[in-house]
Amino acid sequence: MSELRVELFTPGILRDQAEGRALLDALGEHLPYWMPHRYGWSEPLRNVYDPARPEHFWDTAHGLAFRNAARNASGEVDVRMGPWDILSKITLSGRVPRSQLESGTGPFLSQCGRALDLTYAMAHIFTERQAADYYRLWFETAPSDDGTVRNAAQGPFPHCLRDLYWANVFGPPYTELFGASRLRTAPAAVVTELRPGYFYLQVTASIRDLTDAATVPAYQAARDAVKEHLGPECFYDPAAATPRRAPAFRTAAEEGLWKPREGVTLGPGVQELLDRIANR
Repeated sequence: MSELRVELFTPGILRDQAEGRALLDALGEHLPYWMPHRYGWSEPLRNVYDPARPEHFWDTAHGLAFRNAARNASGEVDVRMGPWDILSKITLSGRVPRSQLESGTGPFLSQCGRALDLTYAMAHIFTERQAADYYRLWFETAPSDDGTVRNAAQGPFPHCLRDLYWANVFGPPYTELFGASRLRTAPAAVVTELRPGYFYLQVTASIRDLTDAATVPAYQAARDAVKEHLGPECFYDPAAATPRRAPAFRTAAEEGLWKPREGVTLGPGVQELLDRIANR
């Protein structure tokens, strides 16, 4: 079996029961090995998943964690609750039987792109070194006033994409950034318009290209060709001197999803954000 990582990003706060059912339906159909068994909001995970009570499982007010029955795959739901939060995130990772890995990964991501309000999603198999680099690059770089991101050592996402991965879903912000016509003509093995504004893009025909040393160079060449076609300035490059291009995201505070509790002392950064919102 191989270690797979899937990430789904949405501007929503993941409270809708239909969203939970859509995720579980996609898992059950395409990656049933990852279906939740134990779940909860803190360790140890005390609740046992009951398919007859999905509404209890999808209680995300304080986030959510779950594991499969074999305890070798896990999921987390991180809801945008803080003032600076831009996107909510669903993370799934673990071991997958080869049959499901090949036949289930792309269809799972595609189904999520059809059913959920995704800004962006990815699925990929990482080497140990790649995984360490990937986890190091996270939500740490702030956008400049013109909506671009200057090169920095910190992680770039979501202000520019960290990379192009084996399977990707681009929602409306990225469809607008790249252009629908450019996405439709990308030199990838699979390009599917899931619905207006949502595209599934798969770099090569087989995800096993990531696990075989003989096929990795061909995968990397295909990936680089697609990035060049979409616009290399939209992807993180530690050697680049030019600004990175990205959608114009809004924080939870700017969208009214977060408000300070009465009587709580705010840090200077948060107060500056609130003052800026109030003066618009």
